[in-house]
Amino acid sequence: MVLFNVDTQMWERSTSVSAPPLKTLSSALSVSTAALGAADVYRMLTPGTTLTISTVDMTEGRVFVVRAIEASVGSPVTIVGEGGETIDGAASAELTVPYDSVMLQVTGGVLESIAADEVDAADDGAVITFGATAVNTTTTDRFLLQSNLNQTAQTVLREFDVPRPGTLQNLFGGHRVGNGNGSDIVYTVQVNAAPAFTGPVATLLTVTIASTSTAQAGDVVNSVVVAKGDRVSMRVGKAVAIGGSPSDIFFSMGLTA
Repeated sequence: MVLFNVDTQMWERSTSVSAPPLKTLSSALSVSTAALGAADVYRMLTPGTTLTISTVDMTEGRVFVVRAIEASVGSPVTIVGEGGETIDGAASAELTVPYDSVMLQVTGGVLESIAADEVDAADDGAVITFGATAVNTTTTDRFLLQSNLNQTAQTVLREFDVPRPGTLQNLFGGHRVGNGNGSDIVYTVQVNAAPAFTGPVATLLTVTIASTSTAQAGDVVNSVVVAKGDRVSMRVGKAVAIGGSPSDIFFSMGLTA
């Protein structure tokens, strides 16, 4: 079956019968996987947290995904093995950047990091998703978040790192709840829009939706080729203020090989 991978932000083929359990930790500063119960994906909301991979969970081939929602160099999210198992040969691993993540696999009694493109992705490609609870009402550009409907679209650029080369296409999405004065909102896929990049910014992948509309919209005509490591974002643009923001905004696009 095809399941959503929190680390890669993509839908991928899995041989398991159910989606990997997710645990979100908001306050604990030291916790073990055994205490949390069965899970494969851990979202760490508090900087300075230490996650201990329990010995009983060190099943050969098992994969753990750890994501630091909040972290810094001085207050990282730290991962250790309960029995002193090494992580890529070191005693621990640290996530020091917000939204940084690592995928660890139990191999020969130790933990080794694996890249997203080492995961057996679906033969027909994968899906990248963006979303937000609202997009604000002013003409200031905003950016949707990767698969996150729990925040308003941000004024700071939010990007997804492409784990493999491919083609972005078949952009679909919309508003679950319409609002405002009906003026248009333009949702545009961007590639390498961060200041550190000199490549293209806006692509031809774009959808225009009235703020009051709840109908699905899409772009099945245009596509854009991306390389491994390119950064993809979704810009929210408005020519005029919309009076009230639609809510539960959601978009998805395919990444084909």
